[in-house]
Amino acid sequence: PPPPPPFDSDIDTSVYDPVLNDMKTTLKFVEAIQNASLKNTDVQPLPDWVYDQIRSPPTEQLTLDDQHDRLSVNVFLATSNAAGITYDAVRDAIIMCYPDSKMLTYSQVKRLVEKLSGVVEVMNDMCVDSCCAFTGPFRDLENCPFCGKERYKPQTAGRGSKTRKAWKQFPTILLAPQLQALHHSKESSYLKDYHVRCTEVIFEEYRVHSAKISPYKDFVDGEEYLNAVQDGKITPDDTVLMLSMDGAQLYRNKTSDCWLYIWLIMDLDVNARFKKDHVLPGGFIPGPNKPKHVDSFLFPGLYHLSALQNDGLSVWDAGKEKMIVDHPYLHLVTADGPGMALLSGFVGHHGRLHCRFYCPIVGRHKPEGAHYYPARLKPHDYPLETHEDIKLIDLFSNFDYKKSSSAYLQNLQTVINSPNKTQYEQNRLQTGICKPSIFLGLSQKHMTPVPRLFGGDNMHLPSLNIPDLYIPLWRGTFSCDRTDNKDTWIWAVLKNPAEWKAHGKLVEAATHCIPGSFDRPPRNPAEKISSGYKAWEFLL
Repeated sequence: PPPPPPFDSDIDTSVYDPVLNDMKTTLKFVEAIQNASLKNTDVQPLPDWVYDQIRSPPTEQLTLDDQHDRLSVNVFLATSNAAGITYDAVRDAIIMCYPDSKMLTYSQVKRLVEKLSGVVEVMNDMCVDSCCAFTGPFRDLENCPFCGKERYKPQTAGRGSKTRKAWKQFPTILLAPQLQALHHSKESSYLKDYHVRCTEVIFEEYRVHSAKISPYKDFVDGEEYLNAVQDGKITPDDTVLMLSMDGAQLYRNKTSDCWLYIWLIMDLDVNARFKKDHVLPGGFIPGPNKPKHVDSFLFPGLYHLSALQNDGLSVWDAGKEKMIVDHPYLHLVTADGPGMALLSGFVGHHGRLHCRFYCPIVGRHKPEGAHYYPARLKPHDYPLETHEDIKLIDLFSNFDYKKSSSAYLQNLQTVINSPNKTQYEQNRLQTGICKPSIFLGLSQKHMTPVPRLFGGDNMHLPSLNIPDLYIPLWRGTFSCDRTDNKDTWIWAVLKNPAEWKAHGKLVEAATHCIPGSFDRPPRNPAEKISSGYKAWEFLL
């Protein structure tokens, strides 16, 4: 087989020879994203007015000076949780009382809000059971490729409309109008130049001191970002992005799971970056069933991002008072453990090769077990022939991102070219790779290369997962094998219910000693540990 491409070049799908249908389908998604263009209306069409605004944005700061427009927007926002007919009813009542009112119709005010905020949704069809979205290679299918259910509702005889309606749709919020709206304000334009100002300070330190002397406090201090700036991959006009995906339950007592992803503007000032007003919605996957093909739901958003990277986004910057061209740079992708496995194409944290950074650490499993654990030390009297203790100093000294990327691309080629399912499963076990990541379709000139693109998780692991293991260990309630004896657990210091309750009261009594700046103090764990105990409470 031909050698894999260099770790920092675009993937060439022609070097692969997939046999399995799943691999062929995934590569089709990757190829479509590689060739993305705003002009390609067949693959991912845009409304005409949206396309016109993206190519020719307004060249003045947008305001709400007209009192009728202001009234319309205020009523629209006040009734945003209700149906559109509620807005229409309020408008009719106002016009009845004030016949001279020029209050906008619902469709007009919605278009105005989209123009001001940049929040423009594009709807795509999806499986009624949430298996997949009918996008990319699936866009012409009449039935779900996973469950076989029909895409469209039956057409009613005698009706005038010939437009076929899907049983279910999902929204993607376009990135381009949101970025254009961000630049239309002088205040947000200044906040967005935060990374430019910081970068100038850092490079000045290198010029004067031949080293960085200021403390490391943000992503702009990292080698990955600074190298991208030096290599010309990130210019002062480019937006630096982070994509984050997670699941959510909308109602506590009702099956209402959904999944969503957001865009974080990394080049915003750190004090504004994570505020709700500056977090950009990306897309939503309605539940309640878990999606079986996440790539198809991400496709519209990533196709749009790739088109902006390939074609460039015209933006009028209110701070600079001129037009600029933005090639958005995807710096980081984040998710929890299960979510990251779907985005990266890796086996996940229970696999033999489980690291999302693709380091060579190998997990261990119990005899006849398929669940791997990231145990560095080899257990005593371990019956399986496996690797010896793993020393982190040796692991880190022999690991760098270039080796990681090269190993990933080499192993990816092996997995994609698996001649049959049996060989694929063996290759997956040995490499830790299930499939190509859909992010391989993005231009390497405008992103952190895979797998370095996938950020670590320093919230779930230390703040939720590990405490959730410590507490049942301390209480002696942890599930164990029959060969284990909980009476020998010297660490089960809270096994006695009275001691557990006493510990909970001590935690509660310490609340007044915690500064208010620490936000939420921990509640009594003996009473509230099963009532939505938060990560911050576990940490404190």
